[in-house]
Amino acid sequence: MVNSKTTTDILYYGTEGIPYLTPEYFFVHVTETYEPRQTAATYRGEQSAGIHQPLTSLTHSCAGMKSLLFILVTMLDTASGYSSFQALIPNGDRVSDPCDSSSWQGVGHWAKGGGGARNPFGEAFQQSDRVWTRALCMADSDGDGQSNGVELGDPGCVWTRGATPTDRPTGHPGICENWRTPLCRTRNSNLFNCASTGLQCPAISAQGVQQKQFRMPRTTIPATAFSYMCVNLEFPTDRDYHIIADTGILDNQNAVHHMILFACSTGVTAAELQHAVGRPYPCEMLPDSKCRDIITGWQPGIPGFCHPGHIGFSVGASRVRYATLQVVLF
Repeated sequence: MVNSKTTTDILYYGTEGIPYLTPEYFFVHVTETYEPRQTAATYRGEQSAGIHQPLTSLTHSCAGMKSLLFILVTMLDTASGYSSFQALIPNGDRVSDPCDSSSWQGVGHWAKGGGGARNPFGEAFQQSDRVWTRALCMADSDGDGQSNGVELGDPGCVWTRGATPTDRPTGHPGICENWRTPLCRTRNSNLFNCASTGLQCPAISAQGVQQKQFRMPRTTIPATAFSYMCVNLEFPTDRDYHIIADTGILDNQNAVHHMILFACSTGVTAAELQHAVGRPYPCEMLPDSKCRDIITGWQPGIPGFCHPGHIGFSVGASRVRYATLQVVLF
């Protein structure tokens, strides 16, 4: 086992909106009163009883619901992560986000945490068979006037795997900097913009929105290619709530491939669940048999979602009371 990994998921529960999950913190917002809008055409379908409901139903059943923000933190001890590619290029674990100087772990991807579409450097790296060659070093993949070698701290193109780079990284080899210039806006193909990072959702700051934090106890993860860990969680049950938005804060994205939050069936009690609430357990692709309705999910590059004001995901006292968080590690 290597170092400790922390993931958090944030869901916003409120009078309006549908949740989406993200690692590390899980926020849920809820508002003091509920005034449904008369636009039932936006109903997304009834996936299971008591979870997704037509707006006309919400009109009668959601009065007085509140908004709540939940924060979920998972503590994981992992044996390996997706950092193997970082060791194949100089300073692969030291490249910074051009926006805020925080760590950019997925150097070859547009998504900061890795995964998804590759940026120009990622494409070039793939074409070089994932080998740091002199040609790759001398190339300017992102087109900002600085070679990959210069931006990664190997200006002389002398680095070899396992060696210490001669310099610190000076930029990002896959993102054209300065991103505000017309050249870089074109080079980055609208896939990178500091101004658009993070979740933009005014509703989560509305009066009456509350916040609650969930934590997954520290857990040891097997050193396998993919590991599935789950934990059963309980929503507040003092009254009914609605999920209105979500966002995520990751402490370490290297080991997290994706996350899914499953709702347990309405009426299910803690005693009926196969595993105790709050106690992590190894699971497969599907969690507890009573918790199979997907509420939301997370993958790298998704800051979260601000859901339409006319839709709500009902949880709480008379709604869904339990959920299962599944974290997939690699």
